[in-house]
Amino acid sequence: MSLQIQGIRDAVSSATAGMAAEDLLLRPAEGAKWSVAEILEHLMLSYTGTIKGMERSLVLSQPSVTRQSLRQRILTYLICCMGYFPEGRQAPKQVVPRGTPASEVLPMLYGSLDQLDAAIDAAEKKFGKRKVMDHPLLGAFTPAEWRGFHAAHARHHMKQIAAIRSHATPQGPAASR
Repeated sequence: MSLQIQGIRDAVSSATAGMAAEDLLLRPAEGAKWSVAEILEHLMLSYTGTIKGMERSLVLSQPSVTRQSLRQRILTYLICCMGYFPEGRQAPKQVVPRGTPASEVLPMLYGSLDQLDAAIDAAEKKFGKRKVMDHPLLGAFTPAEWRGFHAAHARHHMKQIAAIRSHATPQGPAASR
């Protein structure tokens, strides 16, 4: 497993250590944000989206990429290489949580991390270090940039989970969003 993907696994494990399924329903005190389970589901959906895209490129035997704008190249560098992840962005609809049961989300996330690592490795073996697939907002990434993106994205959300754990109150899945 790559160091970055293992780092995500370790960060998730540390952030959720000792949490039972009902604890994953914790959400920020202000109540309008995602619960811990929803954050984990969001991450899992982002991994499965990348996996599907990588698999598509592998089946077609050619990367599915478009040319990045200057803005996209700058953001790619900041996020994927420097680890900066901007605050306050709305998640694309394909990675918005759909209500995976709290008891299932962690095993699903860990499974998707294994698949993500394998998919990125396979794309890297087939296409080398060139751009292999477009991110929906940031344009084409190399395999290393995909690992960097997911690592920065996970760190961003692990900070949110830490904040929830330190300030939140339990609320069920029917709580307002």
